[in-house]
Amino acid sequence: MPVTTDGDAAMEWLLKWWPLLASAISAAAGWAYWSLQRKLVPREEFAAALEQMRASDDALEERVMRVELEIRHMPTREDVTALGNRIAGLTGDIRMMSARVDGVYEMLERMDRQFNLLLEHHMKDDGDG
Repeated sequence: MPVTTDGDAAMEWLLKWWPLLASAISAAAGWAYWSLQRKLVPREEFAAALEQMRASDDALEERVMRVELEIRHMPTREDVTALGNRIAGLTGDIRMMSARVDGVYEMLERMDRQFNLLLEHHMKDDGDG
């Protein structure tokens, strides 16, 4: 009886089961390829999506540039604060002018009453004479 070593036993086992192992490896590789085909995007579809994204990116960049241009023309916080302070000052001036106009209006009403009294007096004098 010949003496076999572990290497010979492994070689025999491999030769005996090689067709089954090769079939299993082939099936696993085929399944992996099929699975990847389902998960990966075809080149043409990827190129179309990439082009669409680039066009969308260009449109978005244009919109951002327009918004930035509009923002440059808008007043700053300091401008708005200064404008608010000026409006507050004008409000005080308007109140002062309103008080003066009210005073002038009252004076005109008194003058109107005096004028009407004088007119009535002269009308009475002309009617008696």
